[in-house]
Amino acid sequence: MWKNLQQSLLGFGVDSQLQKQILSETEKWKAILKRLLDVTLFLAYRGLPFQGSSTKIGNVNNGNFLGILELLGRYDEITRGHLAYVKEYQNKGESMKGRTHYLSWMSQNEFISHCGDKILKHILEERTESIYYSIIADATPDVSHQEQNVLSLRYVFRNKETKQLEIQERFIEFLNFNEKTGESIATMLLAALDRHKIPLPDCRAQAYDNGSNMSGKIKGVQARILEKNNIAFYSPCSAHSLNLVDVNAVKINSRVKTFFGCLQSLFVSFSSSPAKRNILSEEVGVSLGSQSETRWSSRVSAIRPIVKHLPGILKSLNRVLTEINMPDKMYSEIMALKKYFSSFECIAMASFWFKVLSSINERNIIIQSRGISLEVEIDLIKDLINELNNIIDEWPTILNEASLVANNLNIIPNFPEEERRAKKRKVFHDEVQSETIIQPNKAIVAQDSFKRDVIFNSIDVIITDLTHRFEAHKNLCNLFSPILCYMKLSCEELEVNLKKMIEIYPNDLSSNMLDELFH
Repeated sequence: MWKNLQQSLLGFGVDSQLQKQILSETEKWKAILKRLLDVTLFLAYRGLPFQGSSTKIGNVNNGNFLGILELLGRYDEITRGHLAYVKEYQNKGESMKGRTHYLSWMSQNEFISHCGDKILKHILEERTESIYYSIIADATPDVSHQEQNVLSLRYVFRNKETKQLEIQERFIEFLNFNEKTGESIATMLLAALDRHKIPLPDCRAQAYDNGSNMSGKIKGVQARILEKNNIAFYSPCSAHSLNLVDVNAVKINSRVKTFFGCLQSLFVSFSSSPAKRNILSEEVGVSLGSQSETRWSSRVSAIRPIVKHLPGILKSLNRVLTEINMPDKMYSEIMALKKYFSSFECIAMASFWFKVLSSINERNIIIQSRGISLEVEIDLIKDLINELNNIIDEWPTILNEASLVANNLNIIPNFPEEERRAKKRKVFHDEVQSETIIQPNKAIVAQDSFKRDVIFNSIDVIITDLTHRFEAHKNLCNLFSPILCYMKLSCEELEVNLKKMIEIYPNDLSSNMLDELFH
């Protein structure tokens, strides 16, 4: 029987034909699956959605996955035949249950899942080979209002093709949770590391934003992970730190809040009506910017039109008052905006804050670029602090520029006088009540008040905030100075700093490293 079957399979019987049919069917399904996999990779690589509102072949709302397969079917016989096979059953209204076709949403999700597992396995293998890593985590609500925390790893990996060392930042998974406490987030992150068999002792750094639940020194995530691994040092997000400095600076006092509040009101007023937008477009030719807590360059964008196009904005406000019929409340708001933006204080505020926020934004752009190292970041912050100190010295120049703008707009270059109530005190019997009291010049008093409350106070708060928020980066830079700046250190400094570094990382570094660096 076995001999007969062998002869049959070799091409001398019915079994041979059946075997060829089976092989042909196998090759056809391999070809179909390869095309489905290619479409899956194409959509996933570009972050495009797979499914639509329909699952029928030929329906324009059947999603990107089926739509791309229909496009392929125009030029490929295998794809066209497979789609025709499925479409035939759909047109008849018959269920495809029990019939293999791999086009359902469940199959699409299975393709995505298998691709994700393959990529994740490759990432974890790279991490194992690299040994050391840092944790990056951040959270945001998704469209379903579920808080999602993203876990990523950062490590140095040697590319086997180019033989070069590369810094990799790799996404691991989304972690859904409701609680936002440092304890719950830390527990969740540690559980995820354990689930993927990523040893915590190999962790050398943590990178989060500056939220208190993440950066807190007692109950924050970084503090709780440091309890379990005392060399997993925390490095806060530099761009987020600069943004928080920016956010805090514009809330210093009522005069600064009024300026930025009027900027936002101006944007809201002109963006709320097509007629107003048309007037602004005719007079200015540029759009106004809205302020945002998270969009880091938004405040510079909001001030720029005031600095560059204040005459056109004032004309726009005048035209709105005269050409558009508005309710009394809105009319009063436009009048108030016109009055404020026609004041010398507004011009001085715009000149000052445009210089300050432009300086911060320039560093922010550089810090967010790829390849910036720690010592470069610290040098950028030092330069920013020096530039802010120079702005104080440039105050007379800023004041003169604001005065020139005010004179061109027929605005009196004086700050509003402060209402100072004279404090009554008891007059003693031996005092001469008719003595002459010298009153200071009110304009000078108002100018000094603006310089003290806005210029000095703002710069002082910004510099203090910068020094505090970048202290962790400075400490890390000092710790790793034997690596980052070893060419700038003397032999004595190199030896002292390296010994401190070896004491902190006794399992990672050896005493021979000093000889290597000397060499």
